[in-house]
Amino acid sequence: MKIILLIFLKRIFFLGFAASTSLAVLFLGHSALAQPLNDMALNIPFEQTYRNIDPQPKTDKQRIEVLDFFWYRCPFCYQFLPTFLDWSAHQSKDVVVRHIPAIMQKSWIPDAHLYYTLETLGEVNRLHQVVFDSVNLDHLVTNDPQAVTAWAVAHGIEEKKWMSVFDSDVVRGKVSQAILLMGQYDIHGTPSLVVDGRYQTNAALANGVDQLPAVLNHLVSKVRATLPLP
Repeated sequence: MKIILLIFLKRIFFLGFAASTSLAVLFLGHSALAQPLNDMALNIPFEQTYRNIDPQPKTDKQRIEVLDFFWYRCPFCYQFLPTFLDWSAHQSKDVVVRHIPAIMQKSWIPDAHLYYTLETLGEVNRLHQVVFDSVNLDHLVTNDPQAVTAWAVAHGIEEKKWMSVFDSDVVRGKVSQAILLMGQYDIHGTPSLVVDGRYQTNAALANGVDQLPAVLNHLVSKVRATLPLP
């Protein structure tokens, strides 16, 4: 019965994001090390909440890197966002978070252009969550360039500056890189998270987005335990 339930949850997760069909680096605070995971926070064994992937090179080799593969139109990503931002804000200096817009199909490319335009303009911290709200609450159409440009202007970005960056070689290059990363990290759904280039988790594996912070805590602790003492 337990196996059937897990299979059903995985199907719900992947069907959900399909139906609703950066490298921005957040250098996070000077707080103490994250609290160790309380195993009671998980309702399934920890070993079932993630999978090993072929190790990938990290952008920041000095810290524990957490990659957040997201899609602005994904309801699960939107549900997870406040929890993930809170989790990120409470990490120590040895953890770095990078957002990467997932591109599962051609229709997802405009969302990646939007994100990388924000990143290039230095506006991710201010507007990343605002985009999620605008898409999921106000029905911003991300594949309508005029609507997206009007949204940017309404949020204080000069129209000419937005348009020049949105269509730039820099943004197109980042979008192409995101497509490559999807394959390298073997991403098949959103939200998906990769810890230290070797452990992948998602809402299906974790048995719900609410459990993802506990899984991330455990994975970060798992990596930290293998690192030499400073």
